[in-house]
Amino acid sequence: MYLWLAIAIIIIILFKDTIINLLRQNINSTTDETAIQIETLPYKKKDYLFSKAEKSFYEVLSLICEQQNVKIFAKVRLGDLLYIPKNTKERMKYWNKIQSKHVDFVLCENENIKPILVIELDDSSHNKANRKERDNFVDKALEDGGLKIVHIPAQYSYNVNELTEKIKNLITPKEVIEIESKEEVLEVSNESDGV
Repeated sequence: MYLWLAIAIIIIILFKDTIINLLRQNINSTTDETAIQIETLPYKKKDYLFSKAEKSFYEVLSLICEQQNVKIFAKVRLGDLLYIPKNTKERMKYWNKIQSKHVDFVLCENENIKPILVIELDDSSHNKANRKERDNFVDKALEDGGLKIVHIPAQYSYNVNELTEKIKNLITPKEVIEIESKEEVLEVSNESDGV
């Protein structure tokens, strides 16, 4: 029995620094967690998700999306739209370039939420050199990733018919547009033939 006591004392003496450090770490981590629970963090809720121009455009775009049977999402990160294949050389470098960038609006197929069009609402800030550089990069990344993007100048009001036609042409596959055009030509020729 004394032998076990002697071994325990020797182990404590040999590992006392390690034991003390472990105890300190445990106390410090508990103190840090308690401090986080007590401390009030400096974050505040924004009053608005959109600028006035974005809100105006969103309202018009919502009507168009309802007509076209697509869903609209706002302020979407590029990292949620694009991915970098695992075997890509310098993968993290490319990820870092997109992870904190976002786009104004994304239109998605209704059934499976597949992104089909990105819309950037361009106000005067898009005329600045650094913003143009950012826009060029985002456009290229989306294009290379296989996703269409369109830039719409911010305005006080929008022509709903023009905007509808523009978006419809961008989200409708080319083959469908060609078929619809042929059907319209056929209908016009049938009408002119008196059919």
